Amino acid sequence: MTTDIEIISQLESHRLWIETIGEQGEKLGIDEIDLRNVDLSQYSLDQAYITACWHKLKSQRYPFIFIHQLLYLQI
Repeated sequence: MTTDIEIISQLESHRLWIETIGEQGEKLGIDEIDLRNVDLSQYSLDQAYITACWHKLKSQRYPFIFIHQLLYLQI
């Protein structure tokens, strides 16, 4: 089971990966994670690999993901 703190750490690492063009951090890849308690509005999901994750979207940034389950997202 992945905690919200671990998810946020992964999101921060993905942000660094984007900002440094892959030099630092890690590309986000998550599967079957409950994101309903995580505010994604401050994180870029560009090039993230997300499958079967539950989320109640709190962000205007990705309004097209306003569904209960993210089956696949790779931006």
